Amino acid sequence: MQVKQTFNKIKNISRIQKFCFSNQLDHYDVIISGAGPVGTALAGALQCEQFFQNKSENGNNKVLLIDLKEPLPLENVLAKKTPDHRVVSLSQSSINLLDSIGAWQHIDMDRVGIVNKMQVWENQGQGYLQFEDSDFINPLNYIVENNQIVGAMMKEIKQNECVDFMFGNSIANFKRNPELGNKIEVEFNNGKKITTDLIVGSEGRGSNVKKISKLETYGWSYNQMGIVCSIRINRLEENNQAYQRYLGSGPLAILPLWKDFCSIVWTCSKEDYDYLINLDEIQFLNELNQALNSSSKMKTPTLDLDKELFNYPPMITEICNKRLAFPIMQLQAQNYIADGVALAGDAAHSISPQAGQGLNNGFNDVIGLANNIIQNVRSGVNIGQEISLKQYETDAKSWNYYTAMQMEVLNGLYLNKQQQFSWVRNLGANLINNISPLKNTFIKSAETNPFAQTKYLWEQPL
Repeated sequence: MQVKQTFNKIKNISRIQKFCFSNQLDHYDVIISGAGPVGTALAGALQCEQFFQNKSENGNNKVLLIDLKEPLPLENVLAKKTPDHRVVSLSQSSINLLDSIGAWQHIDMDRVGIVNKMQVWENQGQGYLQFEDSDFINPLNYIVENNQIVGAMMKEIKQNECVDFMFGNSIANFKRNPELGNKIEVEFNNGKKITTDLIVGSEGRGSNVKKISKLETYGWSYNQMGIVCSIRINRLEENNQAYQRYLGSGPLAILPLWKDFCSIVWTCSKEDYDYLINLDEIQFLNELNQALNSSSKMKTPTLDLDKELFNYPPMITEICNKRLAFPIMQLQAQNYIADGVALAGDAAHSISPQAGQGLNNGFNDVIGLANNIIQNVRSGVNIGQEISLKQYETDAKSWNYYTAMQMEVLNGLYLNKQQQFSWVRNLGANLINNISPLKNTFIKSAETNPFAQTKYLWEQPL
C-alpha cells in the first residue's frame, strides 16, 4: 500500500514538474486558471467526457489546471480537529453535480452540517419564519468546508489522471497568434509559453484572466463587511438548525456543522466591523450572544394561530479560530466571455452571502460551461470562439441575474428601518409562517431557480 502511494505521488509530481523540463507539452484545449471549487469542478466535469480522457497528439492531457497555490490535500483537511474558517452552503443541485463528477464520494459526511431546520427573524419586530426539511423535497442545505470540497475534487481528478497541473505560477499575458495556427499563446510569470483554445478564469473577484481580457465589471458596494469564524455552541441535541437574524446593519447567520461546531457569517456596517474585529475573543463572544438573543426593539403584530413556537438560538460558548472578513458587494462582469476566454464563479459575479447562494451559482456556471464546451467539441466547433461561447453567457446571466434580484429584494425588505415598514414586514412573516398556501408559494420560489441547468452532457454518450 505504501509503495503504491509513493508511486502515485511520484506520478503527480512528475505531471507538475514536466512543465519545467519539457518543450513537448505545448498545447492544451482548455486552461483553467483558479483551483478553487469552481475551477476544480469544471476540470472534474470535463474529464468525464471521452474527448478529454484521450491524450493530445503531443502526449499531454487536454486540460490544464493552474493556481498560485496548490490546494490542501483532502487528508490534511480531514486531520484538522476544528472547522476551517470558510464554509459554503450547498443546495441539492450542487450535491448532484459533485456526485456526477465523482467528488461527493470523497466527502467525509461526519464533517458536514445537514440543515433540516431554519429560522429567520429580526431585531426590529417579533415576526419570524421557520422552515423544516419536511417543507422541502430535500434537506434545506449542506454546510461543508470549502477546503474539503476542493480536496475531494482534487482527489477524484488525480485518480483519473486526465488533467495536468501547474501550481506556483499564474498567467502573465495571452493573445491569439496567427503564426501558431491562430491558437491563443499564453505566457506565464515564470516565462514559460504554451498555446490553448480556451482560457477559463475562475480565480474569484480579482480574476487575473478578467483583467488581462479587459472585461469590465459593474456593480456596487453595500458598505458592509462579512465577518466569518467557527464557533462552538451549548446545544446538546442534534445540531441541524440554521439561524439568521437581521440586525440594524445586516444579517447574522449561524450555520450548523458537526458535533457542537457551527460557522458564523456576520454581515455588518463598516463602522460596526471596525468595532467588532478589534474585540478580544471574550468580548466578541458576548457581542454574538447579545446580537442573537436581545429583545426586539418594537412590538409588532403576532398571530394567535402560531403553529410553531419561536426557537431560541443556542448560546455560543467558544470562538474556535481567528476572525476573517470580506467586503459585501453586488458585482457582475459586463461580459462573461471574450475571444478565447470564459469567466465562471466569482470572477463573473458576486452577491450578498445572506442566502448562501454564491457557490451554488458558481456550480451552475460549471454545468453550463462544461455542457457548452462538450457540445462544441462533439460538433467540431472551435471551443474558444466567442460565438461558440455565447449560449453559455446567455444561460449563465439568466440564473445569476435571477439570484441577484432576489438578494436585492431581501436587502430592501430587511434593511428598511421605518417603523411602518417593519410593522408590515413582521406581519407578513407571520402570515407566511402560518398560512400553508402562502408558505408553500414562498418555499417554491426559494427552493428553485427556474433558469438553473439540471442536465449533464458528460452523462449522455454520443
